[in-house]
Amino acid sequence: MSGPLTCPQCGETIESADDLESEEVSEMEVSDDGSISVYSSNKTFFRCRKCRTAMGVGHS
Repeated sequence: MSGPLTCPQCGETIESADDLESEEVSEMEVSDDGSISVYSSNKTFFRCRKCRTAMGVGHS
């Protein structure tokens, strides 16, 4: 297990998933021509619960 994270925006210490907001989002790819491809697999988007800064994307 790794140590706690620190939110780069507000300095909040994030020790567990309870310190984050999360939501399911579609996995996307933007091509060089600007077109968007949406994939069927979803990822979890994590934000700091205090200031809502993006903290990462992964699996919950």
